[in-house]
Amino acid sequence: MSNCKNSTDAPAVAIRPRVPSPRNPLLSSIPITHVCGYADALSNCASVLGAIADLFGGNAKDCGYKTLASKQAQYGVWLMLNGVIGVLEAAARIEPSRNDLKEVTAIFTRAETETLREMADARNLSVEELVESLVKAGLTAEVPA
Repeated sequence: MSNCKNSTDAPAVAIRPRVPSPRNPLLSSIPITHVCGYADALSNCASVLGAIADLFGGNAKDCGYKTLASKQAQYGVWLMLNGVIGVLEAAARIEPSRNDLKEVTAIFTRAETETLREMADARNLSVEELVESLVKAGLTAEVPA
């Protein structure tokens, strides 16, 4: 059956409302394959597990609440735990990228640390930002053979 007003009109195009694809609320807007998205996803999972641990951590007599007394509450916890499972399974499938950030530890004397602090203050940077910029500049500079 046509949605046209009369048979001489062009056929109507069915318009479907745009439905967003389902998304796991534990994932951030940064893709999980990126080091920051990966860290956010795992942190969000830890937060959910912490909330559930708090939920079960009390005694109903002492705390004054019943744990998962309704079917709705039970289903809600099931949904949260399945979300955590989905994120952890996705994280386990990710191959580490050579482009991911790597952390390096550097040890400085007190005098060196004070010099870095002064340099950072002069540039309105944190010491970490200053050291990162110095290292990056050094890595891109031509090193004489």
